[in-house]
Amino acid sequence: MDYQNLTERFATNRRVIKAFIEIINAEDEQLEAIDKVDLDHYLELVAEHLEDFKAAQETFEKENDNSHLGVCRAVINELKNLQSQLERIDQKNEERKRNA
Repeated sequence: MDYQNLTERFATNRRVIKAFIEIINAEDEQLEAIDKVDLDHYLELVAEHLEDFKAAQETFEKENDNSHLGVCRAVINELKNLQSQLERIDQKNEERKRNA
């Protein structure tokens, strides 16, 4: 496992995902509906990172590598938070479509 590549990829995608969420939240009232393809893409991206970091966490637990393990746990918590935010956006989006 290339831990450095994993964390660098997450750092890049994290910025993109957070920017997407910020744009949606800032323009929330102006949006009629969010492109489902975009939303699904970000949800898939978060899910992929969750899977990668959970696998890394298992590896570091087996190796008793507490420094990397702590980072993995923090990233997993942040990914779960991002996933929750995206899911809330998805729910609001579905409600908007039904009410339109």
